Amino acid sequence: MKGMKNLTKTTSIFALLCAAGCTLNYSPDNAITQEQIKTSAEGAAYATIGNYSLFKDVLTFRNADESKNTYIRHYFQATEFKSDNISISLPTSDELYDCMVYNQTPDNTPTAYLWYVIYKMVVSASGVIEAVQDGASPALDNMKGENLFMRALGHLHLVTLFAQPYGKGRDNPGVVVRTSSDVKETRRATVGYVYDQIVADLKDAARLMTIDKGAGYASKAAAYGLLSRVYLYMEQYDDAIKAADDCLALRPEADLTPTAALPAYFANALSSRETLFAVACTDVDDRGQASIASMYLKDGIGWGEIFASQPLRDLLGKYPGDVRSKLITPKYKGADTLPAANNATAMFNYFEEEVKDGVTQILSRLATVYCYNGSFYSAQNGGGAQVQSVGGGRYSLVVNGAAKEGYLVPNIEDDRETGYPVYYVTKFSYQDGKPMLSSPVMLRLAEVILNRAEAKFKSNNPSGAVADLNLIRRRANAPDVGSAITLDTILDERRRELCFEGHRAFDLLRNGLPVNRRYSGAHPAVLIEPANPRNIYYIPNTEIEVSGIPQNP
Repeated sequence: MKGMKNLTKTTSIFALLCAAGCTLNYSPDNAITQEQIKTSAEGAAYATIGNYSLFKDVLTFRNADESKNTYIRHYFQATEFKSDNISISLPTSDELYDCMVYNQTPDNTPTAYLWYVIYKMVVSASGVIEAVQDGASPALDNMKGENLFMRALGHLHLVTLFAQPYGKGRDNPGVVVRTSSDVKETRRATVGYVYDQIVADLKDAARLMTIDKGAGYASKAAAYGLLSRVYLYMEQYDDAIKAADDCLALRPEADLTPTAALPAYFANALSSRETLFAVACTDVDDRGQASIASMYLKDGIGWGEIFASQPLRDLLGKYPGDVRSKLITPKYKGADTLPAANNATAMFNYFEEEVKDGVTQILSRLATVYCYNGSFYSAQNGGGAQVQSVGGGRYSLVVNGAAKEGYLVPNIEDDRETGYPVYYVTKFSYQDGKPMLSSPVMLRLAEVILNRAEAKFKSNNPSGAVADLNLIRRRANAPDVGSAITLDTILDERRRELCFEGHRAFDLLRNGLPVNRRYSGAHPAVLIEPANPRNIYYIPNTEIEVSGIPQNP
């Protein structure tokens, strides 16, 4: 690609300077040198700040400065839009729509930008790692560790986006590994080699980092936390458990966000001890309609075209007290409370099981009910069946001759063009009260605990897995799981907790499970099998043209 082509023609010093300074405009005269990085914490800090900024800054790409071209926007959307958590209301001109409907091409801008910006960060981080000698000072050691963490995270994002899951074979084509600022040689390493390099970097990062600078920076706990994910993906379950334990020794379970504060966690991620690493954003980083949030939420400025899918809503709605459901917001017709006037309408949201092609699904249904003298009925003026309370916020109503259990909710707005019910997602919104602003969470304590739960289950320790699952469920105000759990129990809990954070499609595919898109939305209602070649993205054509590395099938 254009950016990679430029890099292949440069010296290692220029690659470092450009990534750390000229593109990011931290120094108008590009005064930093590798010698300054070697000898001063200020020089290493200068380069390291530039590397962190690559997550959120808009870089010139394909001769254009487009505000939507940011690492965080394209990463969170390219990962989540391939899952069964989202429903799109109508086709959009944004090229991420092609990712969503598994119709991407080697010229797709979002994935090509990701390839470009991630390698820019990886090469720049490698320059700092090369320049800083171990033991120069605690500050320099820590900064070297931070760059090792960023390099590992970048390689992990690349290998999960552009290569098959580790469990499909270590010898499958991976991605290009960059551990030096010298970028003369370009070749695809195997998947196993890439993962081994990620593990080595994270171990070094954990060894070197001794300073906790806050959620917007890498730390020893973050290195162990990410290592738990990597080992889980590698199916090295004992190592995943050990890495999670090492993380929890530094950030104990008590650091989980309290139940009452959980719905506001993502708007305040930088101040929470649960956050192991987030991309720190401020008001100047609010991209408005080019933000991650803009596709999930309207609220005066966003597009609000991507909704929470029906299967996800059903899963979250299974337990009425589960506070995680508050991060999905229905757009009500009129007031967001139940109507009080006689014959005003509300909705009874109930659930039915349906078997499609041998797969049992729990489907959400809506029935119109009418208020009469403070109670609700299936017909006007108090006629028909009455909605009966069964406790715990749930109700019962006879629908088509059968009693159904569910919830009473106000009328939910349908998208005016498609008729799909509007359920906004607010995980990337309302930092400092701004609807399009957040500091996106890349890694948090709840994920580490769920990584450990899955690793325990797969290493024949179901009781340990149950204990970890219940930690997460109790925090969410959901009931404990029973002792007889399955892999679905764990994957469902990961889905509830980590939805929209870029995990769901990876969780299904690495476990050899299909992505079930058979629900309403402007996408093909199909079952996407794990063998589908479009589960991974094409390598950008411009990279293929420059380096000649083989394309994904």
